[in-house]
Amino acid sequence: MTDEIRVVYEDMEAMSRAFNQGGETLEDVMQEMQSIANTLEDGALLGDGGEAFTDAIRSRLSPAISRLIDKFRELDGDVQAAAAYARQADQKAKGYF
Repeated sequence: MTDEIRVVYEDMEAMSRAFNQGGETLEDVMQEMQSIANTLEDGALLGDGGEAFTDAIRSRLSPAISRLIDKFRELDGDVQAAAAYARQADQKAKGYF
C-alpha cells in the first residue's frame, strides 16, 4: 500500500466557498431574527409571551447563531490554509524532479 495524498484544489475551493456562503447566510438570519425581536419589543406581541420570545431570540438563539458563524469562518480559514500548504508542498516536490 502506498501512502499517497491527493488534493483536488477545485473541491477545496468549493468547500471554502460553501463555508463562506453559509456564514453569510447565517449573518442574514441573525439580522432577520434581531429585526423580529425589535418588532416584538415594539408591541407586536405583548405580555409574558412576547417578552419570553424576545428574550429567547436575544439570549439563546442569537449567541448560538453567532458561534456557528464563527465556526464557519474558522472552517473556511482552515480549508484555505490546507490548500495553501498543499500547493506549497506540491511546488517543493516538483523541485525534486
